[in-house]
Amino acid sequence: MLSKKKFIDYNLLRSKGVSFNSLDMNKLIKYPTENWEHFAVKSQIFYILRTMNHNVLTEFEIAGYGIGDILDLSTRITCQYEIETRLRSAKHQKIIQKYARRGLDIIIVFTPKLPKDEYERYMYLKDVIIVPD
Repeated sequence: MLSKKKFIDYNLLRSKGVSFNSLDMNKLIKYPTENWEHFAVKSQIFYILRTMNHNVLTEFEIAGYGIGDILDLSTRITCQYEIETRLRSAKHQKIIQKYARRGLDIIIVFTPKLPKDEYERYMYLKDVIIVPD
């Protein structure tokens, strides 16, 4: 089910260094080194975005930067969500600066600061973290 909200500009994504297999769009992919906490939050964000009828990439590559967790292709801005299970402010500042140079808006989701209850976490992600259309 493709979103009717936004045409995906593949050339713009390539110019930002984003590469992916189009067959992987809107698929939840688990990276081998992800722990349960990381994958659970990524799954919830993916679910929320797909319920909003957004086109989503998980585990996509950004040339020279590495693997990203989630890329929302259906908002006004191409928004990247990075899930972090440990609070390390120096590392997070480097991540933000690194991706900003590529022209990607990044939201770092700190799992230790999220509600522990699954439903409360889902509602918090939906109402506070996710960028609306």
